[in-house]
Amino acid sequence: MSDEIRISGIVEESIVDGPGLRYVLFTQGCPHHCKGCHNPTTHPFDGGRMVSPDWVFADVRKNPIVRGVTFSGGEPFVQSGKLAPLAERLRAAGYNLTRSCLRTAGICRCCASWISLWTAPSYWRRSP
Repeated sequence: MSDEIRISGIVEESIVDGPGLRYVLFTQGCPHHCKGCHNPTTHPFDGGRMVSPDWVFADVRKNPIVRGVTFSGGEPFVQSGKLAPLAERLRAAGYNLTRSCLRTAGICRCCASWISLWTAPSYWRRSP
């Protein structure tokens, strides 16, 4: 099994996807298909492109003023097994991490089985 991550795109500098200046990784694939989704092009699981965690890490590191990384989507929890090692590496390098979980109704109803694949919520909200 490849460790590559299927993404729909990136935003190299964002101030609206979490605290501070952030790099945003938009994952590809979402089973929810929420009515009014802002990113419906991220729903198909066969769309986007494949990138290695090493590529993402190097791309984040290109900008010395970025302090955080947000995993958005699509639904990042679908690829949790591939994102978790990248998240650990980013945290070790001093980046704070968040996971975008803004649904149309403003409610997070993520599948518990996917959540269990991640580490504790405090892992994601720690600031360097």
